[in-house]
Amino acid sequence: MKILYLSSNISNEAGGYSESSFLLREKLDEVKNNDVYLFGFWKSKNYKLNYILSDKINIFSNGLINKFPFSFSYLKKMFLIKPNLIDVQGLWSSASLFNLIYNKLRPTPYIVTPRGMLEKWALSQSYFKKLIYYHLIEKYHLKNATCLRATSDMEMNTFKKLGYKNKIINIPNSIKIQTLNQKIKIKNKKKKEYFF
Repeated sequence: MKILYLSSNISNEAGGYSESSFLLREKLDEVKNNDVYLFGFWKSKNYKLNYILSDKINIFSNGLINKFPFSFSYLKKMFLIKPNLIDVQGLWSSASLFNLIYNKLRPTPYIVTPRGMLEKWALSQSYFKKLIYYHLIEKYHLKNATCLRATSDMEMNTFKKLGYKNKIINIPNSIKIQTLNQKIKIKNKKKKEYFF
């Protein structure tokens, strides 16, 4: 199965949003018969990537408008890959627009993962811009998604409050946990035994 993750910002400064996009792509790509791709823009001036680039991770230049990156190469590459499933990470970006264009020309099931961007505190930032973009793009984009992915119970409730009837799933963000050193565990256990 070909899965395509669309993101607007995959630079380190995007934080957990970027990190979990890379991790999801990496882990799903390990599943037999999966080819998982990640597309995104690099919005940072610093180029320090925590992951090894491959032909399945595509970073596009921002184009003329840094606040709203747009690249025809991004859209063109979507048509070359021909994904079986698309997961749009975040809202208020060209990724939503590219997904709508792609789906008009080549209908493909898609998931939208807003990552908290529909919460009141997030909507209050650049409110009027988001209100316009919501009515032009995001409302239709969200309404026609095969599935909406929440990353918390709060986000799941927000979908319901906004009246979305799509299938809603709650899958928390993935995180990378470092392997614990076994020697540390054993030493701590012995200390506890001596204490008692």
